[in-house]
Amino acid sequence: MHFYEISINGPVFRADVVTPPQARKLVESGVWIVASVTTKLSIAPNPYLTKWSRQEAARLARQHPDLSIEEVVERVYGMREHPETGEEILSAKFGTLVHKELEDALNLLKFKKQWSNKPYEKFVKPFLEWFRIHQFNVVSCESIVAGYNTAGMVDLIAEDTNGRVCLFDYKTRQVAPGGDIKKKSYPSDCMQLAIEAEMVRDKMNLSYRPDVYTVIIDSNSGETYTKRWTDTAAAKAVIEAKLYISHYDDIYRLHAP
Repeated sequence: MHFYEISINGPVFRADVVTPPQARKLVESGVWIVASVTTKLSIAPNPYLTKWSRQEAARLARQHPDLSIEEVVERVYGMREHPETGEEILSAKFGTLVHKELEDALNLLKFKKQWSNKPYEKFVKPFLEWFRIHQFNVVSCESIVAGYNTAGMVDLIAEDTNGRVCLFDYKTRQVAPGGDIKKKSYPSDCMQLAIEAEMVRDKMNLSYRPDVYTVIIDSNSGETYTKRWTDTAAAKAVIEAKLYISHYDDIYRLHAP
């Protein structure tokens, strides 16, 4: 779970707030604390994922009886090989490392400089090449945006060849050998991006909702697929996202002070 503080200076990540009760206590004292977009959207029902994660947790608990419940939960989404050291790390940690390299590479690209970090090349270069071929320009990386009593971190804000702003979000996911990477983009990805696009539109005073793209990176092979969500899908996703965001605040009593 992630939480932000909203003030006249803009949204700020609060690493010291990790639970809704902590956030509610601050809200009741007059501090405007909001749960992140991904935290709020996590309440959206996903029967398949819920069933799978419970089965996987049970399997891991039987396989590793020495692990604590917290450690089992952390391992549900798998372990990955650290690109530099080769050690086994949590999937979430792997994703953070790849995100950081993409951020570094695109910040350098913005200033016409070359990025190089050989252990990460297979995870970073495919999207960089796609980005160059389609002639996008970097606006900003890792930008915090806020609105609708929530806040989120946008991986990449860019401009297309027509000068229109668009948003990108990176997802590192494991694709089974022979599997179709295109099937690894989910409606929840669109909800996150679509509501953040509304925030960017308002922040930048745009007359349109920015296009949104999910970048899927296979955490094994580095194969990359960039999916542009249709305007229809984004419009539907915004409506759904607003409902879940509001419902989250009802559940945890985290309405704006």
